[in-house]
Amino acid sequence: MDGDKSSSDDGKDKEIDLNYSYNDALSITGLGKFHYLLLFTCGLCLMSVIVESLNIGFVLPLIDFECDLKLTLSEKGLLSSSAFAGIVLSSYLWGVLADVLGRHKIMLWCSSCSFLFSVLSSFSTHTWMLIITRFFVGFFISGLAANTYAYLGEFHCDKNRARHLNFCGVFMAFALTFCPGLGYIILKLTHESTNFSFIIPLIGIHFSIWRIFLLICSSFSFIITLFLLHLPESPKFLLYQDRHDEALKILQNIYKINTGSTYFSILKISIDEQLVNRIQLGEKNILYLLWSQTSPLFKKPLLKHTWKLSFIMFSLFAASSGFYMWVPEILNHMLDHNGMSVCDVIDTVVGSKNNTRNVSNSCTSSINVNDTIYSITFFMGVFFSIVYFINGLIINKFGKRNLLGLWFFICGLCSILIPFNNNFYIILLLLLLFLTSGCCGSIASAIIVDLFPTNIRAISLTFVLTLGRFGAIVGSLFVSFMIVTSCELMFIIFGLFLILSVLISCVIPD
Repeated sequence: MDGDKSSSDDGKDKEIDLNYSYNDALSITGLGKFHYLLLFTCGLCLMSVIVESLNIGFVLPLIDFECDLKLTLSEKGLLSSSAFAGIVLSSYLWGVLADVLGRHKIMLWCSSCSFLFSVLSSFSTHTWMLIITRFFVGFFISGLAANTYAYLGEFHCDKNRARHLNFCGVFMAFALTFCPGLGYIILKLTHESTNFSFIIPLIGIHFSIWRIFLLICSSFSFIITLFLLHLPESPKFLLYQDRHDEALKILQNIYKINTGSTYFSILKISIDEQLVNRIQLGEKNILYLLWSQTSPLFKKPLLKHTWKLSFIMFSLFAASSGFYMWVPEILNHMLDHNGMSVCDVIDTVVGSKNNTRNVSNSCTSSINVNDTIYSITFFMGVFFSIVYFINGLIINKFGKRNLLGLWFFICGLCSILIPFNNNFYIILLLLLLFLTSGCCGSIASAIIVDLFPTNIRAISLTFVLTLGRFGAIVGSLFVSFMIVTSCELMFIIFGLFLILSVLISCVIPD
């Protein structure tokens, strides 16, 4: 009898002492309601990053339409790049703070602050207030951009992680159709009702359609904040902080939500001690952690990969995101001057290549904004979504390097041809293919994942993407200065950068 009891106790002790890996623990929690809520929230995070980064491009024609702020071309360039500047300057900061304070805490704080500054931007009474508030929107929205994928991935086992990360990326494609769709609806409502805008009592601000546009865009951050309040910290982060009981409680709750059962068999989870030591060292010296992860990028044998992929990412962001900010305004003027080349239209509208004032020299309430531009950019977003999907289907067959080089060659050639055509539909097709360079970012990111070691993979992606977003700033400012003085040369330079990227991609390992 005593022998049986002893045997039973030994078995119980053995079960209690059994260590499960974190991946095993995630597998046991299953896949259910919790993960679908998590996917939706993280998808909104990525969608918000795209919407808040690019919405100014769709706001500029509405500001002109309302005769508000009286922006010059140089001010439009600063405004278009302000959010990207905020993202570039804060990307590293949020990545490091998330490793120390927790991804959930940083994402919650950043979504709240992003909402605050986005709302403030809609109440801007002068140009610099709008530029500064949009900069801080980018500064805080960067916290979502830097941590969403990591936060989502740390709740999934190896089996489900890649699939859900891919599903999350689909929300970014939706974002490309949201801004033009919203702009189209607002303009339609404006045309149907003369009382769509209104005066706010006490502060006396005329709350016009561009302000309404920005306010609606800010709602993403507000919704994200509400959802994040109902989501926990990453259990993996808590384990690395030696907060085992808290992590286990979160996993138990996830299991309960997914299965409806309160019984969770796991009592202990094993973790990678080397990674724990590295993180604990980073807590004591954040600068040391940052340098220890970044310095290998500038040493052999990784240096050659770093500069090549940085140039490629810089080029595609400058050509796509940097120029895309100006597409609605360019299309708006081209629709009024059919049969002319892009550069001839710009010359005609501005009146002189040396004129640095806003393309509308006089500000009247009759300034026209053709709602067709929002229909066109909406279908551009649909096309880009299809390209993302097709790239995913053929990337393994063609090879990442070959597919990247092919797209860059097509996009670069189209850029060079744009200023030498005067047929609106051909120009539109060339613009569409030129801007498709932005769809190559995921291909370049996949190459980075393959070429850089696991221990510095995250920081290498952050570094290269930061340089890419810096390219978006340079691209937008470049357009604001060149589109009037050297329009043809501007398109040729964009094209040459992309074609040079083709040559560089040829010497990158596949």
